[in-house]
Amino acid sequence: MMKPRVEVLIATLALFGFLTLGVIALGTLPGEVVARDALLALAGPSVVAALHVVNYAGSWLLLLPATLLLFLALPLARKRWWVWVGLMLAAPAAEGLLKIFVGRPVPRTCRWGSRSATRRPPRRSSGR
Repeated sequence: MMKPRVEVLIATLALFGFLTLGVIALGTLPGEVVARDALLALAGPSVVAALHVVNYAGSWLLLLPATLLLFLALPLARKRWWVWVGLMLAAPAAEGLLKIFVGRPVPRTCRWGSRSATRRPPRRSSGR
């Protein structure tokens, strides 16, 4: 009999696999646009601020110092340094490869990094 943690891991992996296959076969899944719009409607300023913190926590700017601190604090981590270095290199590579493999845009065009239309400078007239 498997341990409960292993069963949860296998179930999660199977669900992720089914979702990936569904996206590859169907493109945008039914209800995805509605679910995305509902989540964006719930995202108030406090939620957005919290997600910015979570996003920063997943960047190398925090992960690299945290890994170095882990090496300093735990002798077992120093003994298995190759595991941590491998994970630090494999995680972003796997994310990039999965994005290429799935290869589909967000349900609607989103330009999170672009400036708002209300903040753009006015166009200059050509003087004609």
